[in-house]
Amino acid sequence: MLHEPSRLGPVPSSVELYVLDQGRSYGPLPLEKVRTAISQGTIGQSARFRVSEGHPWLPGAAWDVVADLLPTPHLPDPPQGNPAPLPPGEVAGLPQQVRELLRWFVADGDGVMGPVGGDYLVKALKEGRLAATAAVALAARRVRAEWTIAAMVFPGASAGATTVRRREVPLRPCAYCKESLAPGVSICAACGEPTRTAPGPMLREQVLAVAAAVAVTACLCVGALLVIRDSRTAAATAARAPEPSSSAQVLAASGPGAETVLALQGAGHLTALQVAATLTLSPRAADVLALSEDRIAVASPGPLEILDAGGARLLVSSEFTGVRSLVPVHGSEVVLAYAGPGLHGAPTRSRRTRATPTRGAETLPSRGDAVRVTAVDARTLRGLSWMEARGASAPVLAVAPGRGVALVAAGEPRTLLVLGGGRVTGAKHLALDAPLALLALDDAGDVALGVEGEALRTVSPQTSLVAFSSTLEGDASMRPTQRILLSERPAAIALSGRGDFGLALLAGRGEVVRLELTPGAALGPLGRHSRVCSDPADMALGMDVVLVACRAGGAVLLAADTLSPLKTLDFGGPVLDLAVAPDRAQVLLAIGAPASGIAVVDLVQRGAILLAPGEPITKVRYGLNGRVATAMSAREHRLVVLR
Repeated sequence: MLHEPSRLGPVPSSVELYVLDQGRSYGPLPLEKVRTAISQGTIGQSARFRVSEGHPWLPGAAWDVVADLLPTPHLPDPPQGNPAPLPPGEVAGLPQQVRELLRWFVADGDGVMGPVGGDYLVKALKEGRLAATAAVALAARRVRAEWTIAAMVFPGASAGATTVRRREVPLRPCAYCKESLAPGVSICAACGEPTRTAPGPMLREQVLAVAAAVAVTACLCVGALLVIRDSRTAAATAARAPEPSSSAQVLAASGPGAETVLALQGAGHLTALQVAATLTLSPRAADVLALSEDRIAVASPGPLEILDAGGARLLVSSEFTGVRSLVPVHGSEVVLAYAGPGLHGAPTRSRRTRATPTRGAETLPSRGDAVRVTAVDARTLRGLSWMEARGASAPVLAVAPGRGVALVAAGEPRTLLVLGGGRVTGAKHLALDAPLALLALDDAGDVALGVEGEALRTVSPQTSLVAFSSTLEGDASMRPTQRILLSERPAAIALSGRGDFGLALLAGRGEVVRLELTPGAALGPLGRHSRVCSDPADMALGMDVVLVACRAGGAVLLAADTLSPLKTLDFGGPVLDLAVAPDRAQVLLAIGAPASGIAVVDLVQRGAILLAPGEPITKVRYGLNGRVATAMSAREHRLVVLR
């Protein structure tokens, strides 16, 4: 029976590490400098390390010399069947002295334990306290551990064994980033791109590849001939081209800010206007988001689940547990996962000595009223970065779909973190009297509009409306250009796609107020205002139309430039939730009893239809690209998928 050491051994002073952090590699650095940088946050928790330029990059949790400063990976499931006779590909080419610097999980007849250092395992094998047939797995594995016979990972360390000199396995470069790859590796650890180093293609595959190349070449030649033919008549046919007729074409061709919509990458809205599926959710489901047309993420106190369009489970990601909300960063492939106090969606930092084959989900202990926001790659479900906000039930954030970036009020109370491509690319420090309670961005992410005050639902007097430049290339320290004192805190704010004007919804007065913004995000005086209804709940700003949802039932459409009433929509029930399409062409409304259902409002044609009548919907949400949406019933545990 093997026991885990009670504490880490002495840290070798001669070890030097190369560092790969946020796409930048440097080194070698002395170990003490690396440990200091991790403690101070200079080196992120997602950084990778190696001891030689010829070795693959491995996560920090796999290195025993720095692992005590980083979160401990989840204990893996015990091996199913016999362990592999060869080491995993990512360590196959590493010499044994490097493997002894790594951390390993151990599985024997007593269960799974660890992680422990490789040097400790070598000593246990030599002394006979660990059987040579025991299984070990690198502590860096997150989804599924690769269990290997311990004697094959540390040859010659078994009691009474003869030391065997193993020939170094030749490494091959990655085709994308040129980093070294060990045989058998299917995913490059440095860049995450798929590769193929073993085995080579079969004869049949080679023949098919040659045939495919010939077919592609023929198609290209035919296409080139067709392009040459069509180009001769392009000038004559251009004058007779028909006018655009679809909703998306009209949106891109008219209305203020149309040139901004043309720049939106992948932003869209529902076009088929039909229910694609109705699914049953787990009673523990907290939030749902469509990652693509055929993948739906479901957040709950347990692991994050991915379902297909028919509701079948595709994947369970134990890396993210306790997620209570999912927010898409439109214009990108990034999703923000919120985890509340005590449910941070990260592995625990405490060290465990023994686990049985059946284990529960582990969560990071709560550190006060903190909310963790993790940026997740929607394609690979890999965590890209995380940030933490304190003293708030949910972080204040805004998304600019034209650039695929987000501003998140996290960290210090008056600091905005700039999130681009799933990475924190900068921090904006605001000179505010109080933290932001509401935040809005234009489509390009250049102008921001905010409301000072704690993020509370109650209406508070004497709050300020602020505007500032949020350009990513700007200075890290920003000061609001101007404040406007309001008699009550707005229930909602909105900013036009071009950032030239903003709107504030004053629920206490039942009014919408327009504010002009001049170049440089200078906030002008309060402009036009219009009374909408006695109990407004939320607001959405399209290209040239404003929609105000009312709790008593229905919605009011206003002209964005004059705030004059255009149309009143009566849905027969109160509006419970609202979502705006990333291209501002459409709005989804959750309608309550007695006329439960989903209202889809076309902000271009200014019409509306009702879908899924009778469904008690409480939450609506556009998916990552806007072309799929979800409507959730928290009471009935049902999910309606819209296209």
